[in-house]
Amino acid sequence: MNFLKRLMGMFQDAPCSPPQPTPEEDPERLRYIRRERLIITDLIAAWLPANHQFLILDGGARSAFDDPRWNVFDPGRVRLFGFEVDEKECADLNRLARERGLDYHFFSVGLWSRPARKTFYENKSSGGGSFFAQNSDFTNRWKFENAEQKFLAREMFYPTGTTEWDLTSVEVWARNNGVDDLDFMKLNVQGAELEILKGMGGLLERVIGIQTEISLSNRIVTDPFSQTSTPFFANITSCFSTSSATTASAVQSRRLPPAMPPGCTRFMDSSSRDTQSISRTLSTWFSAE
Repeated sequence: MNFLKRLMGMFQDAPCSPPQPTPEEDPERLRYIRRERLIITDLIAAWLPANHQFLILDGGARSAFDDPRWNVFDPGRVRLFGFEVDEKECADLNRLARERGLDYHFFSVGLWSRPARKTFYENKSSGGGSFFAQNSDFTNRWKFENAEQKFLAREMFYPTGTTEWDLTSVEVWARNNGVDDLDFMKLNVQGAELEILKGMGGLLERVIGIQTEISLSNRIVTDPFSQTSTPFFANITSCFSTSSATTASAVQSRRLPPAMPPGCTRFMDSSSRDTQSISRTLSTWFSAE
């Protein structure tokens, strides 16, 4: 309940925007609605200082090249550190990065708040595995669908066995690999997000934004992230989210540019173009999306 009150409070405080054109009237807006572009990445690409690489940590990096919203950068402007416990997937990602001349580096290791050995619950669905046991009684009631097909969760999203994994923390990994800075984090690790953030050490203060999935359903037996992440994010920066199983982004507005890049200004009224309100305006846009 406290989370919902905080979330509603942010939306109430957000600056009002004029009526938006329909997707048919504005093809650019349609690309956002279709998830072909992301305002955050457009901001970064437009305002990244010359000769500066944007440093991204991608936790749960499976299919890292499939999301067009993160392919807007010039190849030389981004360095990405990806983590994927599937050794074959990790090897394929490193091969693709080399073939495309990208400064992307993938590590077949799991992240946690500290070095540890944990049980990993494999899943029939690729990317559905977790270090937390799945609540199958609940997820078996799910149905996935798109414009052409429908899938029942009990037929494609269920545990298939367990394996044991040696885990490390971001702080330890960074020290061992000479990494002393990060700009952005993408986390989609099926409930382990909070543990990873706890293991960031001083690097967490360097991060300007976090994009992470928060599932407000009981899909795993114990989901510490959805239960305890709100006060954790409150200690870092502002946080906004969009739906019950969604992407939440935490953005430090003090490190964002004073104006939006071309193509994004139409989504904000003139009174909101300052560093103190950009994150609130983005939250308004995401909620409408």
